[in-house]
Amino acid sequence: MIGPIFAVGILAYITGESPEPGVDATDFAIMLIGLVLGNQVTPEILNHAEKWPASMLLLLLKMILILFTLERINQQLLGMDTVSAYLAGAPGNLATAIAIAHQLEGSISQVAIYHSLRLAFLTVITPSYFLCSRDSYHITSFWKLRFRDLDFAVGLDLVDDTGSKKT
Repeated sequence: MIGPIFAVGILAYITGESPEPGVDATDFAIMLIGLVLGNQVTPEILNHAEKWPASMLLLLLKMILILFTLERINQQLLGMDTVSAYLAGAPGNLATAIAIAHQLEGSISQVAIYHSLRLAFLTVITPSYFLCSRDSYHITSFWKLRFRDLDFAVGLDLVDDTGSKKT
């Protein structure tokens, strides 16, 4: 995905044309995404959802806390305006965040860079998470070695490979 983004950016820079898709294209894309996601909700999912009220409430509260915390951090540390600070920390994909930032007159470049860095960070970190679960002894030794000065140890060493608690 990064290749086409760079290609469009470079082409727009060279030609002087605006790469903005326009409001109609953005609205159509958001509607299409909504239809695809809405199609995934089945009666089985709705039947199971009634078993999760506490989990759903905690998830909602945690997301609200994260959004407002990130908004404050982005405003105070990075000097973003309110709209850009909120959208930069909001979950979701880059295209939707940029479309909303454009409509609400936020800083599109700040939101795009923030989301792109988050995606790159997740792309780099996620494989190491799965590597950790496969070979927990070596990975936890590595983490303890790297962060012992910070008195920090990842919780992966609390359980050994058989699933029993280490003492």
